Amino acid sequence: MADIAFTLDQLRILKAIVQEKSFKKAAESLYISQPAVSFQIQNLERSLNTALFYRHTRKAQLTEAGKLLSEYAVKILSLCEESYRSIKDLESLKFGSLTIGASQTIGT
Repeated sequence: MADIAFTLDQLRILKAIVQEKSFKKAAESLYISQPAVSFQIQNLERSLNTALFYRHTRKAQLTEAGKLLSEYAVKILSLCEESYRSIKDLESLKFGSLTIGASQTIGT
């Protein structure tokens, strides 16, 4: 299995930047500092060895690699949330299987 070059937190940060169209607003929505957001994106870009954002604009603008990873980030995070909900549903018996047996013999 290949090493994974990113964390779920980095994907959450990327998703927030795309939604907010700003590093600063993403930081505010995640309740973390803007330098922490920038640091995580720089680490992510370093791990992937590619730029995810164009740096010449004030607005957070994705590169093609950034667009691709952003699409996967949405899917990955959605699957994480879905798996969590499924486990919680199973634990509370809202979902799962139930086997019932019956006999044709009349009991007394």
